[in-house]
Amino acid sequence: MGAVPCRTATGAGGVVEGGAVGSSRGDGVSSPGGADAAELSTGGVVVVAGGECAAEGGCTRAAVVKERDMDVAGMRAVRSALVLARDLSGRSGISRRARSGELLRISSGVYLEAKALEGLERWQQAESIYCARLHAVCAKRGSAVLCGQSAAFVHGLPMVEMGEVACYSRSAHGQSVMRLPAVRIPGSIVVKGLAVRPSRSAHGGRIAEAAGLRVTDPLETALECAFGEHEETAFVQTCSALHLFSGFSRFNADSRNGAEMLRQHLLEGMAALPLVRKMRANARWTLENADPGCESPGECRVLYALKRAGLEGLRTQVEVPTPGGVFFIDIAIPGLGIAIEFDGRVKYGASVREVHESLEAESRRQRLLELAGWTVIRVRWGDLKRIDEIIARVGLAITARRR
Repeated sequence: MGAVPCRTATGAGGVVEGGAVGSSRGDGVSSPGGADAAELSTGGVVVVAGGECAAEGGCTRAAVVKERDMDVAGMRAVRSALVLARDLSGRSGISRRARSGELLRISSGVYLEAKALEGLERWQQAESIYCARLHAVCAKRGSAVLCGQSAAFVHGLPMVEMGEVACYSRSAHGQSVMRLPAVRIPGSIVVKGLAVRPSRSAHGGRIAEAAGLRVTDPLETALECAFGEHEETAFVQTCSALHLFSGFSRFNADSRNGAEMLRQHLLEGMAALPLVRKMRANARWTLENADPGCESPGECRVLYALKRAGLEGLRTQVEVPTPGGVFFIDIAIPGLGIAIEFDGRVKYGASVREVHESLEAESRRQRLLELAGWTVIRVRWGDLKRIDEIIARVGLAITARRR
């Protein structure tokens, strides 16, 4: 596979910022600017997707990763709101618009229209600034390729914290420090400044174009996530990568086969890397135990805790017929009839009415599962702060069911 864990750029932590620009193409995807922009159309960058199969030896790399729309609406909105100084008439006009708050300075010569952030929650504003920063790096450094956590963000994997920009450069010139200024969003948040220092290119692998950005392809990004410094985060992102890149669906039992094929490709790629034994052991455990059936970061964290506690027989998205319909259990121990259900805010809804209806449906679902002979353990976001209590509750349920 040729990938190696990517070194993250150094800089201030906290909420992030960003900016960049691109030229619109006929297919609706913006191509970053910069000296090496021509590589996007001359074979230096490929889009990894599709379903082609090799003549021999099974499926190709492209066939392992299912096609998906990585160019989400939010990224398109950020790209369309980016402005290059060279496209504006005169420095005085730029300064005036920046002083009035109409433009937010993302990097030297790159600005973001402030109106693009109107009506967004603060976390959404921070995410938009981070997205803009990624575009700025790719636009100003034509040889830069996003990797690590930055590539994970672009590919749609969950992020614990958006801060530093991780990238590598394909040229010595592109390895110099790029400083991104702090961004103050009027009446909202301040995004700290950041220094981006691309690492030396050690990948030698394939590059994907996702959402108009140059990134490591999905397989290499997933492998980098498995080698993350924080094991729980690595587990969450690897579960999400298996789910997302394989096209897993709880309604299609055969989709697990695609996820297992992807897992094997990642394990083979890991075996080829010259890494220290401890890092290799941690990454192997993560790749072997990550589950594509986890549909949210919360479910991933619960499964991680239970597996690290040594519990066996755990399965995800277990189909259970009941008198009132068929349900899929988030995490289950089928042999003992134990169901662990994670309840996140998204599942409940955004409005009071949606939350009320969701709670009613949740109560009915639990009653029906219990009538079908299951012991149901509910876990909420707040419970993740007391993960030992979750493990203890499951342990007590196991003991009770074995009597």
